[in-house]
Amino acid sequence: MSDGLNFIYVGSYMIGDEDNEVLVRYRIDKSPAQGPTYWGLFSNNTAAHIPMGEVAAFTEAAKAGSKFVIRVTDPADNQILEYEFSLNGLTRALKLLSCARGGSEVQASARDRAVRSLPFHPFPTLSRG
Repeated sequence: MSDGLNFIYVGSYMIGDEDNEVLVRYRIDKSPAQGPTYWGLFSNNTAAHIPMGEVAAFTEAAKAGSKFVIRVTDPADNQILEYEFSLNGLTRALKLLSCARGGSEVQASARDRAVRSLPFHPFPTLSRG
């Protein structure tokens, strides 16, 4: 995990644009909103990932933050999904992963697998547009 936390947004089915991407704006705590930037959709069209060029900065900001707000706009139909969730405990949780300590995925311990199985995704606390 030397490059950081590759945040994956998991939500409703999204169509995306011609490049299979959605527009994302996010804010950590009271910092200025980031984006909008295009995030690529996974093949099931229910999850999108932060571009790799933004991963390191996002990780550092998220580790220092306490609240994360994300707004996802599907360019195909202008559907807007907005979520807010806590970042409390993120730094501690990341330290438990072998990839954050320089280990490989193959060497992942049972504790690592248990941490990875925890639901670390947005909990709907704001409007679902």
